[in-house]
Amino acid sequence: MAGLFDTLSTLKRAMNTQQAAINTTSHNMSNVNTEGYSRQRVDMTTSRPYNMYTPSGIMQLGTGVDISSISRIRDMFLDVQIRDEYSNLGKYEARDEFASEIETITLEPSSDTDEVSSLSELIGSMWDSWQDAVNNPQNINTKTGVVEASLSVTNELNHLYKQLSDVKSDSGTLAKQKVESLNSILSQIDDLSRQITSAEISGGKPNDLLDKRDLLVDKLSEMMDIDVDYGSYDKLTITTSNYDGGEETRINIFDELGYLKLNYDEASNKINWYQDADSNGLAGTDEIKYTSTIDRKGGMIAGYVSVTQNVTDYQDRLNALSKSIATAVNIVHNSYIDGDGNVQTYDEGDANYLAVFTDGSDNSGEDNITAGNITVNESLRSNSELLRLGMQLGSEYGEPVTDISDTRRALAIAQLKDAKFDIDGILNMPEGGNTRDYIMIDPSNFGKLKTPDGSTTVSINGFYEDFILKLGSFASESKNMTSGEHELINELLTRKDSISGVNGDEETVNMIEYQHALNAAFKTISIVDELLQSVLDLIR
Repeated sequence: MAGLFDTLSTLKRAMNTQQAAINTTSHNMSNVNTEGYSRQRVDMTTSRPYNMYTPSGIMQLGTGVDISSISRIRDMFLDVQIRDEYSNLGKYEARDEFASEIETITLEPSSDTDEVSSLSELIGSMWDSWQDAVNNPQNINTKTGVVEASLSVTNELNHLYKQLSDVKSDSGTLAKQKVESLNSILSQIDDLSRQITSAEISGGKPNDLLDKRDLLVDKLSEMMDIDVDYGSYDKLTITTSNYDGGEETRINIFDELGYLKLNYDEASNKINWYQDADSNGLAGTDEIKYTSTIDRKGGMIAGYVSVTQNVTDYQDRLNALSKSIATAVNIVHNSYIDGDGNVQTYDEGDANYLAVFTDGSDNSGEDNITAGNITVNESLRSNSELLRLGMQLGSEYGEPVTDISDTRRALAIAQLKDAKFDIDGILNMPEGGNTRDYIMIDPSNFGKLKTPDGSTTVSINGFYEDFILKLGSFASESKNMTSGEHELINELLTRKDSISGVNGDEETVNMIEYQHALNAAFKTISIVDELLQSVLDLIR
């Protein structure tokens, strides 16, 4: 009878094991469409045999099957690859959100059917208006045309600057939103990690909790470049790069002791990692641990921050362009040949000084001009006849010449179309610098500009064309990289799904196998039951 009872115990283990396998398979099939779910498997092992003593010696008698574990089917190395690519994709998707918008802002290149002119066309029309003044000085509308064409240029520069400011504001807002999401995800990971550790210390294997946490870690990798290490009891350590202008390092933003929270400082375009006393159960107040630039790394936050940085650079280039146009035109408009044949220039504040372009305030100096505030002098907008087309004498030599046939000044300004300036010098001008140090009149040839020796020079149109190319490069890089990353991630996810995903057909086959094994156990139990009944009948 002892033998039959041992057989029942063996069958009971078989029944429990196959039932667990059926339950696990049902669980898999139920979660076939659950995001982040990893297929689970009952790992079966032979149960511990016991020694049976026989005349021929000691033999080990098998006792059936046991469950060694219910494991997740997951390739951790593949997880690392996917998270790295998620980080790259997140950055380029964030940039791609604004790529088309930034590219469209400039309306470059414009088609023949465009009703709105691009900035390059407007700048060309401005130079042409000065040339028209040379060709038709007797036309009473000539000067008005110059003022209107110049005003169109400044209005478009103002418009472009504002649109770029709006993009920068939007990208900054999205960066802040993603920072809030990141902090929320870290908090959820922390909560799940505590539950996982508690379960594993108690001897359990919380597979579903592990899946939920890994899904959150995947989402975290979309927002920032991270590395993940697993310790005992599946404890997590999450690190990211930190660069504060010195050597790049890796910092812990999450471990078993707690996590750091993040905030984004729009003013400095940097991020701050800080210790939140409440979330980590620590006494004291919030404490900033690390300050870092982030646009050089991956993730959506880095993508939005890099957009902000790129747009700031584009605005700086428009500012340099605006300063160059204003300075060159203002210099020629206020230069004259004195009685000795020398080129002189009225200084700001002189009674005869008349700027064509100003920053819109009482200050008419070019150093304060930006693409956002450049405009045509209010006095010229009110009375375009004040515009100077011909050469003027210095006030000490008498009244300005009013000969209508004298258009030398207008010609000199029209020729600025092909003049080359040190615009890069203006772009990188130190704080407190003087724009006129980079654009100067050649005393030997009125109307011609010279630049400091050794400077890299470029025309107004050439500089703007380079600006457009940079915008195009930003857009094409973002689109191409986004497309490429999507293809790569789809390939990796397909591989992951073949390993960790639930296949309904495969699970159905498994279910049938386990069901047959369970039925076999039931039938064998019935047979043993009949044998036991026979033994009991004999005893009676």
